[in-house]
Amino acid sequence: MVLSHMKELAEAYLGKKAENAAISGLVCFGDSESQVNRDAGAIAGFNIVRTMYESAAAAMIYDLDRKEKYMLFFDVVDCPLDVSILNSQDVRVTSGDIQVAGEDLDSHSLSHLTEEF
Repeated sequence: MVLSHMKELAEAYLGKKAENAAISGLVCFGDSESQVNRDAGAIAGFNIVRTMYESAAAAMIYDLDRKEKYMLFFDVVDCPLDVSILNSQDVRVTSGDIQVAGEDLDSHSLSHLTEEF
């Protein structure tokens, strides 16, 4: 339902049919969660051309015009903490830790800073 509406909005904005899509998900997603995302995209009428983790997707969008040689990209907004290493639009590695993010990251950072300073 949400993806179908997003597809309609994209088509209205683009003025043409939106057929292909890339879907991002959390780094802690396993095969079953990733498959649910792909299925949802197909139900909405998209041809899913790629699935990737959120941090990799954000880094690729950031680098669209910059063409950095290498990037290390952190996603610390929510759980889990995601880290991706990219090279010219090619994702080299993505990993994450569901135990280190949000309040946990704040707590670890505060503990470290308290010890150091």
